Parts: sequence; structure tokens; C-alpha cells
Amino acid sequence: MVQTTGFFTTPLLPTLMSLGSNISSISANTILSFLTAAILVFIALLYILIILPINYMAIAHMANNNGTIMAAFRFHEIIDKIGTIGWGNLILWYLVTGTIYIIISLVGAIITGIFSIINPIVSIILNSLIIYPYLNIYLNRSIALFYLSKK
Repeated sequence: MVQTTGFFTTPLLPTLMSLGSNISSISANTILSFLTAAILVFIALLYILIILPINYMAIAHMANNNGTIMAAFRFHEIIDKIGTIGWGNLILWYLVTGTIYIIISLVGAIITGIFSIINPIVSIILNSLIIYPYLNIYLNRSIALFYLSKK
């Protein structure tokens, strides 16, 4: 009979203790590779969650100012505009738009995968001429409407 204490069963404890002795046999390269991967994932998440939405607003700010490139680098104006619209609204817009974008991308990938079985050239044409141009139109239109939502 196995006694349970919380989520762990008694036979699980010797197994966990034996894992501790195996940890010392992991090489330095494995640990370094894991740390490098963790740092890269952290940088990617930082980029996706913080920098990318502000980048979208900077491009919209540039487009709203007659395409002046320097307008995209006026961070104070961009942050003020985001403050006017609302940071909560920016996060909500980013999550909803990102979710819709990912769903449409997955459906497009499935359709492209089906066509790549038949003919790979058709899948390349389908991707580059139909799916991704419409995704970019959707994303850019969404950015513009969000930016102009409170003028």
C-alpha cells in the first residue's frame, strides 16, 4: 500500500533523491546552453510584450505625421498618445489583435500544408500572395484604427 502525503507518493521520494545525484553529472556546456536559451527566451518575451506594441504605435505616429521618419522617434509624444488612449486599451488591443492574427496564421498554415502536399509551388503562391498580405492589411488597419480612436 502506498501512502500519500500531499501531491507526492512515498515511492516518488527515492526517485527524486536519485535525480539530485544525477544533476552533478550534467556538463558545464549543458548548463551554459540552458542559461543561454533562457536569456534568449526572456529577451524575446520582453520584445514581444513591451517593445513591439510601442513600435506599432511609433509607426502609426509616423504615418499620422505625413510620414516624417523623425516622428517615429519622438518617444515623448508616442507615450503621451498611448497615455491618452489608455495603456489598458493598448494591452487589450494587442492581445485581441495578436490572438486573431495567430488564429488566422494557423488556419493559413494548415491550408498551406494541405496544398504543399499537392504542389509546393501552389503553397508558396498561396502564402505570399493571399494569406500574408491580408494578414498584414488586417494588422496595419487595426493599428491605424486604434491609434486614431481618441484624437
